[in-house]
Amino acid sequence: MSNILKGIHNIDKFNSFTQEDKSSLEGNLNIFIRDVKIKKTNNPVKELEAVLITVEKK
Repeated sequence: MSNILKGIHNIDKFNSFTQEDKSSLEGNLNIFIRDVKIKKTNNPVKELEAVLITVEKK
């Protein structure tokens, strides 16, 4: 059985990470990063660009 942790950051927050931090995440074989769109909480008709970060530990 594997353990999975998922987190969503809006794109501005993710882009504020240092290049070193982003490279560390992207270089890890247990971490998957995917661009997604999420609905705004105060106006679900509008969408925000976000990043889904999934960590899988087997």
